[in-house]
Amino acid sequence: MIEEWEAIGMTGSMRTRRWWRFAHLRRNPLVRGVDRLESGLLAFAVALAILSVPFAVSIGTSNFTQLHEQSTRQLADRHAVTATALADAPIAGMGRIATEQTTKVPAHWSESTLPGRADGDIVVPPATKRGDQIQIWLDNTGAVVRAPLTANDVTIGAICTGLLTWLGIAGALTGLFLLARAGINRGRYLRWHREWQLFDTNNHSGPRFW
Repeated sequence: MIEEWEAIGMTGSMRTRRWWRFAHLRRNPLVRGVDRLESGLLAFAVALAILSVPFAVSIGTSNFTQLHEQSTRQLADRHAVTATALADAPIAGMGRIATEQTTKVPAHWSESTLPGRADGDIVVPPATKRGDQIQIWLDNTGAVVRAPLTANDVTIGAICTGLLTWLGIAGALTGLFLLARAGINRGRYLRWHREWQLFDTNNHSGPRFW
C-alpha cells in the first residue's frame, strides 16, 4: 500500500514538474524570453476566460428577466382553445413535407370569449387527420398566435444565452492567442534559421586539415 502511494506521489510530482517546465516559470537558460511571452499570453487568456464567467452569468440573468416578463405578458394576452382539423395533413413523401415537422391545414374552433365560430389555417403535425382536435392559442383579438413561453423556455433560453456569451468570449480569446502564437512562431523560426545559417557559415569558413 505504501509503495502504491509513493508511486502515485512520484507520478503527481512528475506531472507538476512537466507543467512547470511547460509554463516556463523556471529560470532555464534554454528558455527564451519569447517562450515566456507565449506562456504569459496563454495564462492571461485563461485568466480572462475565467474572469468573464460572472459577466456571462449576468447576461444570462438579464435575459432570464426579459424572457420572464415576455412570458407573463403572453400568458395575460393569450388563451388556449381546441380546434378541429377540417382536412388531412399532407402525406410525407420525398418532397418538402418529408423534412418538416409541422404543416398547415384548415380548421375551425369555438371562441369562448367572442361570439360565433372561427375558421382558419393552423399549424399541425404531418400525421394529423380530419376531425383531429388540436390545441391552439389566440390573442385578445381572436387571431391565432404562438403558444406563450413556458417556465422551461425561459430557463433554457437564459442558460443558452449565458453559455453562448461565455463561449463567444472564450473563442475570441483563443483566436487572439493563436494569432499571437503564430506571430511568435514566425519570429522564432526566423531566428532559428538565421542561427543555423551562422552556425553553418562558421563551420565551413575555417581551415580544413583533410
